[in-house]
Amino acid sequence: MLTKIGIKQVYQRLLCLMATLVGLMTVGTVNAQESIEPVHTQRGAVCITKVNNQLLMIREYITGKLSLPGGNIEAGELPGQAAQREMWEETGLVIDVVKQIGQTPTAYVFDCVSQSNVIALDTNNALGGKNLPIWGAPDFGIETLSGMLIDPKRVNARDYRYPEQWALMKNMFKHATDQPMRSVPDLIAIAPSFQQHELHFLVGFQHMLQSLPDWGVKLIGGAISLGNMLANPILALILFPLFIYFFGTRVMLKLLFTVAFVSLVCLLLQRGIALPRPYVYLPTLDPIMEAGYSMPCVVTAILTSCFFILWQEREHITSHQWMPALGIAIVWQIVAQFLSGDVFISDCLAGAILGMTITWNVYQLESRATVDFNEQLLSYKIWLALLVLSAMLTYLWSTPGFREWLAILAAVVVALGFGRPFDHKKTFFRALGSMGALVCCHLVFKLLLHHFSYSTTLSLWLSFLHYSTITLMVFLLTFRRISLHDIGFQIALLTKRKPSLP
Repeated sequence: MLTKIGIKQVYQRLLCLMATLVGLMTVGTVNAQESIEPVHTQRGAVCITKVNNQLLMIREYITGKLSLPGGNIEAGELPGQAAQREMWEETGLVIDVVKQIGQTPTAYVFDCVSQSNVIALDTNNALGGKNLPIWGAPDFGIETLSGMLIDPKRVNARDYRYPEQWALMKNMFKHATDQPMRSVPDLIAIAPSFQQHELHFLVGFQHMLQSLPDWGVKLIGGAISLGNMLANPILALILFPLFIYFFGTRVMLKLLFTVAFVSLVCLLLQRGIALPRPYVYLPTLDPIMEAGYSMPCVVTAILTSCFFILWQEREHITSHQWMPALGIAIVWQIVAQFLSGDVFISDCLAGAILGMTITWNVYQLESRATVDFNEQLLSYKIWLALLVLSAMLTYLWSTPGFREWLAILAAVVVALGFGRPFDHKKTFFRALGSMGALVCCHLVFKLLLHHFSYSTTLSLWLSFLHYSTITLMVFLLTFRRISLHDIGFQIALLTKRKPSLP
């Protein structure tokens, strides 16, 4: 019969094994668009598609850089076949490979022509290119953010994923086969009927802005930008120590668990419903965030869930100014994201209903549970179950949203599995100091991500470490400490060495 210590050791071994699998799954589930290092034994395949004397390019989700459609050549696949497959996955276009027009240290480069008309929007985007409707592509929202036709002369080498290869690519572009382009003013007519009214409102809002003086446009633009800051997940993590100071550890753990589950459900529904954001239909919109599909809105679902939780826990919260502040934040976020073209109002309504429904059911389960739900939240076991769910979803759809929650939940499991609670006086200045440390950590990772943007693998690892490190720091700076001896004890168990007792 297992003793309590034996059971704990079994759980901790499973925890270490799960952490290893999570790390491998994070990188293994995303195919690189182009070869990462100059490996000569297995090259990639890249498409140069010339349309109306403009180059077809995509913006990558992982690195944020401009790139050409392409990726690794799979086993048993010819380079030309790889180029056709990658073009379809990243842009939704079916192409014919005309000829190979060159190669780089990382890939073969092919002259590719679309089998159908290439449709582009009339109005130029911020880079001077014409957006393409690619939201039907299999990898939209996973590997690609957007597609465009752009004059290569307008593209700065620093904006291209491989800056040192950009001059070579521009030279190859001159030898590609040109094909005609079909341009349209907008795509409102093909939007769902219930969203067409919202798109027409946005058109009227843009016309209204044009009639305002410069100071009025800047004022409204600043208010929209501030409202969109509420959609930044890193901001929420940085503010977490402050929330713990005002609301307490127990409330914040319940909030984090509920928000994580709400987010995973929203992200799953977005992949199933697959409705694009307003800026896809209206080229005149300049979105602050380009991020795949939008229904239901994850940010609105999270804020609504937070409002419901804090309202339920109002008896345990000393400060009650949160109710009007959070209500204003929810409305501000909805209006700001809608006016910037990031989401529809209908997306936000769907997110609010979903967030409220899931949070209400969490409280119903808590009231009927035979065990103390708050005590369970201090154990890593319930978080481990949520981590497994996140890992499964990341394996199936490796979107940035799923990967970010995978990193956050992995850090929570490590903090609660290896950490020990410690008592300290919660002060406002301690919370501010913790936030300062989190900001510094965030800036360091931003610099690293920018420096290593040429590599998909490094970008994925750095993004995973970005979210997991900040989450782990939140726990270490607020209410948990990790014993190095405990970690060494578990490593010794895994390597079958006799650990030294304290």
